[in-house]
Amino acid sequence: DGAALAELCRSLAGSLRFVDLSDNPGMDVRGLAAVAAALPCLRQTLLGLSLRGTGAVRGAGTAALTAALEQLDALEELDVSGNDGLGVAGLARVVAALPRSVRVVRAGSRGLYQDAAWRPAQGACLGNASGIVEAAVRRGGARVETLDLSTGVDPVCPAAGIVEAVMREVVAPLAPGLERLSLAGVQLSGP
Repeated sequence: DGAALAELCRSLAGSLRFVDLSDNPGMDVRGLAAVAAALPCLRQTLLGLSLRGTGAVRGAGTAALTAALEQLDALEELDVSGNDGLGVAGLARVVAALPRSVRVVRAGSRGLYQDAAWRPAQGACLGNASGIVEAAVRRGGARVETLDLSTGVDPVCPAAGIVEAVMREVVAPLAPGLERLSLAGVQLSGP
């Protein structure tokens, strides 16, 4: 239950360093919103947050998460991998909301490379993600050193234009500080 977890986070403010909610497919967008609302009480202590494989990092869940991320001054590592509903535009928004302290981001999923919201003919994502990350980096956003956009153990053949969109919308703006990029499992050429 998101509300109970949010209360637990509040009670541990000052000592809690890592929150790992990985592989909770039952977490819904409302649960993520409740947890995200509690995260700012950990603004000075939370170093790591994992929402890997919850499925809640999409739509309103992404909006709640980005609002919380902007307030987490100590956060160094974020894992939102395995959230197939995130998409290119959602990932751009998450990366743009990262505080300066974040150095490691894990955000790969099969869904990222099969993003149904991607319109290759127009060269843009629904939601107009273009420039979001670039603007955040210019205003002094995160200096991500490690970006993992791997798909996991099952290789995926990306939808037309997706790899280019990820490179343009997410990777390129982070390039000044980026030291490690992983695209494991992403077939960069034809089958």
